[in-house]
Amino acid sequence: MSDTPGAADLLDDLLAAFARWRSARRRPRSLALGPTTITFEGTVSVSTTLPDDKVLPFVAPKGGVDARGNPTALAGAVKVTVSDPTILVLTQPDPETPGDPDSGTIAAAGPLGTAQVRFEDDGDGATPLIALVDVEVVPGSAVGLAAPTFGPLRDAAPAAAPGLGPAQNPPA
Repeated sequence: MSDTPGAADLLDDLLAAFARWRSARRRPRSLALGPTTITFEGTVSVSTTLPDDKVLPFVAPKGGVDARGNPTALAGAVKVTVSDPTILVLTQPDPETPGDPDSGTIAAAGPLGTAQVRFEDDGDGATPLIALVDVEVVPGSAVGLAAPTFGPLRDAAPAAAPGLGPAQNPPA
C-alpha cells in the first residue's frame, strides 16, 4: 500500500479547494494543495511536483463544466498524453485499479525536468476540451552518498623514528 493519497482523494481535495476559491469574496490568485498549485488568471493552470522515486496516480475527468461551472457530460473518453516521454512515463490504466480505464499513473522517466500532462476530449466535435497539468520532476529521497572527491597525491611529512620522542630523535 502506498503512502500517497489515492487519485479520488486528490480529486476531492482539488474540487473542494476550487469551491472555496469560487465562493471567496476576494479570490486569491492561487491555491496551494500539497505539492500542487492552482493558478487562476483567465484560464486555470495546474502545476505539481513529482519526486523521481514516486508515482502520481490520476483519474481522467469523467465530466466537464459549462461556462458557469455547472457539470456537463463529455463527448467520449478523455485522451491522456504527456508532452515529453523522456521526462514523464504515462501508464493507463493504473496497475492498482486495472478495471478503471480512466485511471492511470505518471512516473519519472529518469532525468529531472518539466513536462505537461494533457487531458483532451473532443467536446462537441468542433471545439476540443483541454486541461493541462505542468509536472516538475524533482530529486527523490537520498538513498546513499555521492562519491567523495580526492585530490592529487602529495608527499607525506617524515615520521619520527619508532620509540623515540621528539627530544630523543636528534636531527640528522
